[in-house]
Amino acid sequence: MLLPFKGEERRRCRGDHCFAVTHEKSFGAAISDHNSFTSQEAYDAYLNSAAKSTLDQVCAQQNLLQEPQREQRLIPAAGFPLRSPGLRLASGNHVALAKIDYVSGTRDEGIQHWSSVAAFVKESEEGTHTYWFLADPEDEDVLYTLERYRDEKYLWDTHVPSRAIQENKDKQKDIRTGLLLRGFESVE
Repeated sequence: MLLPFKGEERRRCRGDHCFAVTHEKSFGAAISDHNSFTSQEAYDAYLNSAAKSTLDQVCAQQNLLQEPQREQRLIPAAGFPLRSPGLRLASGNHVALAKIDYVSGTRDEGIQHWSSVAAFVKESEEGTHTYWFLADPEDEDVLYTLERYRDEKYLWDTHVPSRAIQENKDKQKDIRTGLLLRGFESVE
């Protein structure tokens, strides 16, 4: 989205990122390609750059973001990131991202349940390519998932009605307090 601004400069905002555009060229090379980091070191260099600092100041002064940009690192807790190193995923795979909220102090119990489900899924659901649970070390009442399926139909017709998922829903009904599910098609 391009926002109007005085003179030749305009502000471009997308998601929780915002950057100034002058003559259709963004200031600071790190910002113009902010989604293409090749290593953790490159990303850390961007976070510590003068361009990023200027970006943060402009966005704060102009009140362009709903909440401050933040970094969140997650730690693998259960499941598997990719079924097979040789598997080539095609466009159209269905991807699901979820945030699961737990009653305070019960996330570890939830991880134990998900570990059992993940073992079942890895053994018996060939259409589930990724089934990964990630813990936020700063919020012990939240668990995130990253899931990839052959297609959306497989998710709803095979995975969700499976015995393992249905039993897990029953086992976790008293410790889960919320679920935010996002789904989209892969474009790889």
